[in-house]
Amino acid sequence: MSPIELNFKVHGAGKPMIIMHGLFGSLDNWQSLVKKIAEHGYQVFTLDARNHGKSPHVADIDHSLMALDVSQFIASQQIEAPIVVGHSMGGKTAMQLALTQPNLIDQLVVVDIAPRPYSAHHTTYFKAMNELPVATLHSRKQADEMLSTLVPNLAIRQFLLKNLVRSTPGFRWKFNLEALEANYNKLIGGISTDRTFEGPTLFIAGQQSDYISIADHSSIQAVFPQARIETIEHAGHWVHAERPEEFLNTLLSFIQ
Repeated sequence: MSPIELNFKVHGAGKPMIIMHGLFGSLDNWQSLVKKIAEHGYQVFTLDARNHGKSPHVADIDHSLMALDVSQFIASQQIEAPIVVGHSMGGKTAMQLALTQPNLIDQLVVVDIAPRPYSAHHTTYFKAMNELPVATLHSRKQADEMLSTLVPNLAIRQFLLKNLVRSTPGFRWKFNLEALEANYNKLIGGISTDRTFEGPTLFIAGQQSDYISIADHSSIQAVFPQARIETIEHAGHWVHAERPEEFLNTLLSFIQ
């Protein structure tokens, strides 16, 4: 397994924090919230995962490889004892990193994901994006209209279309759609480890999301015995985007 050099941005100064996005996302998803976090005395690094954003496109992607990429990033940037935050797929990367290299990180924050495997509920999105003739598109509006048949939820379409960038001709996907689909079963799989992470850990769940259920609490605390599990009301899976103030307050209350 070989790590790759990740694209990143950094804001602020102070205690280091690393933030990792979810599937189909990018570091840009966190930018407005990152600025507010930085104001509280943190140096915040946001990363593009492999095959996402401006990070390199490669054939392989799984939780272990992404954790390896982050450990290499920590070493290359000479970051000492960061707080590591991950949402969804990024949360699994954060968990994998904490379990395999616990001495690298100070505190762990996992946003709306558990260590278990999940069902394949992104297949419709893959189908919709594969059927979109990106090279011959004239506009984002046209792309939105064509996606709406299979993806009727406007918020999800807007999230996916953030990854559509102009090219010659037409548009292209910013992420590596082929690799993500080929490795999808790995990405929705559970965290594979027989270890535990004994450090301070916070799991933040969205009340309206089913990614962390009451049934998950015992399995979370079996692997992360110091874990606190907080639920933010009126929030779905994108907790930090839907309830940014509540998310920020919950995060700061834990890390401070």
